[in-house]
Amino acid sequence: LLEQAAKAAVSPAAAAAAAAAASSTAAGSAAAAAAGSPVAAAAAGSSVLSAAEVANDLRLVEIGVRCSLEQMLEEGFYHADPHPGNLLKTADGRLAYLDFGMMGEIEPAVRQALIRATLHLVNREYERLAEDFVVLGLLPQGADLDDIIPAITDVFQKALSGGVSNISFSTLSTDLGRTMYKYSFRIPPYYTLLVRSLSVLEGIALASDPNYKVLGAAYPWVSRRLLTQNSPELHATLNNLLYDKDGRFNFDRME
Repeated sequence: LLEQAAKAAVSPAAAAAAAAAASSTAAGSAAAAAAGSPVAAAAAGSSVLSAAEVANDLRLVEIGVRCSLEQMLEEGFYHADPHPGNLLKTADGRLAYLDFGMMGEIEPAVRQALIRATLHLVNREYERLAEDFVVLGLLPQGADLDDIIPAITDVFQKALSGGVSNISFSTLSTDLGRTMYKYSFRIPPYYTLLVRSLSVLEGIALASDPNYKVLGAAYPWVSRRLLTQNSPELHATLNNLLYDKDGRFNFDRME
């Protein structure tokens, strides 16, 4: 993982308490990055940063997001604690991960379901998204989705009101967490670590760019994986997204 991160020199939440913790973690990460740490050179400094320094900080954050997505969705084994103290800007300007004491694992079926869920979220297909929640282990098999679909629709419509690129992961995690608590969602172990990891990455980025959104940065990568991954299930998802029931191409899906 360290080698993978160092060579990358190119540029869904817990229950109410866990969601609040994730949001707090993101804010803490931003504050820690601003205060200074091994990643301070890549996240913030004690003086005002120049435009070039801010651009380089965000480049390193993009590398961190890309590395984490590769680890989570491609390898299924990822660094689950990428806070500023565990990220280091090397002397030659690359990103290195430190401290592998907290790692997470995601099974292949769950990884594919996460990609499908992301696409269903972006394309506002909330009924399909509720079905994804069953596959992801957030809801039991045979769960009655009649009450859940309207509830998650309210959450995600609010999150998407400003467009995909403006979704705040920490805010979405908190809002979804309240719904998950109300409807007694299950919280798989992988889910808590995943939410924490993405919240921390977004928090680091906020130190350099107050408008940064980790989901907006992740969606292009997810889209590329959908187009290039050799998976019949994901290919079927792509066809369902791009073509209507009559076989006509949906240009409005090309967000």
